[in-house]
Amino acid sequence: MQCRRFLLKNCLKESLLHRVSATINGYHSQVKKICLEMYLNGMGFRAIERVTGIHHTTIMIWVKESAQKLPEDEEEQPTVAELDELQTYIGRKNNKIWLWTAINHHATGILAMEIGDRSGQTFAQLWQRIETWKSRTYLTDGYCVYANTSTQKSI
Repeated sequence: MQCRRFLLKNCLKESLLHRVSATINGYHSQVKKICLEMYLNGMGFRAIERVTGIHHTTIMIWVKESAQKLPEDEEEQPTVAELDELQTYIGRKNNKIWLWTAINHHATGILAMEIGDRSGQTFAQLWQRIETWKSRTYLTDGYCVYANTSTQKSI
């Protein structure tokens, strides 16, 4: 007597692999679509191979090909950025450095950063990179160097 899993595997193979019409690398286009859907639903490559009988490297190639066909994401700039500075040190506590960051307010991620001292000159280097965003609102802690920016709101 054969177990259910084995029968299911063979039935699925037959229904997937023996359909007529166009084939891709020896496989029907519907088979490729089903394998990609399995991958998108969280199945691993080897799990898909066990279910369908299609080698896992073939499935990997299909996933890579599909990813290359996706449109390039243009980096969407958020509307609100937080500007802040953080003091740390290298080696000894008297060897202080400052890490200046522009952080996305509504999502995780650092938009830009600059390392230097706590002067306006270091902030100016950061500001050169982020001022091109134009339509932003910048939230700061009110430190005096931020006063030069006309689009800020202190928090």
